[in-house]
Amino acid sequence: MEIHTKTKTVNNINIPEQFLKLYPHDACLYENRPEGELNLIEIEKLTEERLEVLMIIKGANDKGFAYTSDEWKKYILEMLTNGNHVDYVRLLYHPDFKLTNEDIRRRRKDVLSHYILVLAFCQEEEKRSWFTQLEVDMFRLKFLHLTDTGIKEFIKINGIGLTIISKDDKNKYREDLLNCTPRLNASNFDSTDFYKVPFKSAPELLHDLSCFVRRGFMYVPHFDAIRILENVFKEHLTSRLLYFSEALKLYCDSRLAPIIKRMSNSSSKITEYNPVVNAGSVSLTSLDSLSQTSFPLCTRNLYEALQRFHHLKYNGRQLLQLFLKGIGLSVQDALEFFRSEFTKVIDSNKFDKEYTYSIRHNYGLEGSKIDYNPPSCINVMNTSPPNQGEYHGCPFRLWDAPMLKKRLAGLGISNQGVIEITDLAKAGHAQIACSKFFEHTHGGTQAAINHPNQFFEESRKYYLSKEQQSQPGTSK
Repeated sequence: MEIHTKTKTVNNINIPEQFLKLYPHDACLYENRPEGELNLIEIEKLTEERLEVLMIIKGANDKGFAYTSDEWKKYILEMLTNGNHVDYVRLLYHPDFKLTNEDIRRRRKDVLSHYILVLAFCQEEEKRSWFTQLEVDMFRLKFLHLTDTGIKEFIKINGIGLTIISKDDKNKYREDLLNCTPRLNASNFDSTDFYKVPFKSAPELLHDLSCFVRRGFMYVPHFDAIRILENVFKEHLTSRLLYFSEALKLYCDSRLAPIIKRMSNSSSKITEYNPVVNAGSVSLTSLDSLSQTSFPLCTRNLYEALQRFHHLKYNGRQLLQLFLKGIGLSVQDALEFFRSEFTKVIDSNKFDKEYTYSIRHNYGLEGSKIDYNPPSCINVMNTSPPNQGEYHGCPFRLWDAPMLKKRLAGLGISNQGVIEITDLAKAGHAQIACSKFFEHTHGGTQAAINHPNQFFEESRKYYLSKEQQSQPGTSK
């Protein structure tokens, strides 16, 4: 690619005009692909640095800081500073956005490194999800430090259809807006702008009961605009990753291929749990007690739904059957367990005809005889959402805040723990919320959960350690 030489003077500085159009703001949706001559050594260096920055953000999440809290922001800033990531300190922590050559250089670096990592992580579902979440976190971090002017300029530059309601409408709905909007009161009402948007723009605001809704539209205060913009960013990034996952099958520049491969391989830092199945290590008689102490919330919800209704639909059966297989329930015990529940509402012949084969198939004993692994957290979250009468899926991703709070409180988690877990879930950090759930149900023990069966194994380690410590003569 060639750099065009036509320039424009901004603040007495000559800047190539196409760069002004490509990089007008520190925050962006990455819709404009990088242009100009690209040096391979520069590309690799910039991309490595971005990956380091994403790992810093992941580190802040893994340490359990409340999402977007002062401690979370402070940790990231300190790590960026200590790592000499000065460009990212400027991009992520400064409220102003200027048009100097240095600003343009930083933004170009931001866009270029983003696109190379898109190419590196677009091929696999697990990597796409990991990359998307951390890029969303980085996007939010930028917005936490932007001024109102900076946010409005971002909305204008990107043509995002957020229309501020008129003063007449604002006054017309004054009482409704005040009653339905947390953090809004008489003292800041007049100075707060509201956007009228379709409710699908930020459904989490509906779940949280955080805004006034009328005739299918939400009235979102300016200070909550990030919730809408974050969803816009995520939609654009998801589409981009899927597009390039197909495009790379057709062509990849041979000069970039080694860099892309190395960056992709470096994602081994994304620890993936691989279950080791010990058939028969868990007995049928122990399931009830284990479900209450060591099942993650997703499979505990399925287990309890099965006991309540004596039936699970396909997606729920698959998740629970493979999970139980993964923790060590034998195929004979699995057949007996599901038969004992299902035959409370159907006869044995119907069960044998419609369900026995699929259980044996999941254990690799029928059909192609594939030894299926239990699904990971990402697999669970990417399963089609449950319909009426279905109970599969990740509670930290699917349940609204009131439902999740009630469930957590019912499990004996402290009020502070309930708030902490729910806030993480609301922010889109389902796996971190699950990890925090593990911590609050296992005496403060920390574990970075990315698989339901990993949750179970870590739980059993915790209880085994407690049993050993309680034995006479055991040092504590």
